[in-house]
Amino acid sequence: MKEEQNDTGTRFSLWLVPDAKANDVLRDIIHRLSLEYQSPFFEPHITLASSSTHSYESMEAITKELATSWQPLELMLTEVTYTPTFYQSLMIRVPAKTGLLSVRKKVLKGLGVDNGHWIPHVSLLYKELEVEEKKNIINRIGDRFDLAFKPDKVYLMNTSGRPEKWSPMKLFPLPV
Repeated sequence: MKEEQNDTGTRFSLWLVPDAKANDVLRDIIHRLSLEYQSPFFEPHITLASSSTHSYESMEAITKELATSWQPLELMLTEVTYTPTFYQSLMIRVPAKTGLLSVRKKVLKGLGVDNGHWIPHVSLLYKELEVEEKKNIINRIGDRFDLAFKPDKVYLMNTSGRPEKWSPMKLFPLPV
């Protein structure tokens, strides 16, 4: 794919969004934690890829191709964990099944980038907290979810700046 440069510095991301049942559960937890910790609220999602060098048009084409070639995929929310990374501060792991890895590989190929380190997950909280506080949250909400879901949409998001400024650019429904 011939690349149009993104001269605006806009960061675009492709988000897989859980089906309504899982989304409601996750959205409630994210909302409660964002209020309690005065942190940004965001929609539940798995980030497949992000780019600040690709144009909107090329990101839209990649997202559309993903949606039109989508094969229904069941994913599982498993272990609640944390990292020192702001955007993975508190998260639920999603095991990297073959189907999910194939989807990501296809997206990255469309972007013309290599498959870097990736931890499939759904974030629950974006906040810099001490490890002990993260452990306390996990003790309250539980350390496992074991909730199966099927992504039913993919968003092309503008994820420039802080999470409060993020906005959906385009929604593509996925067959389930």
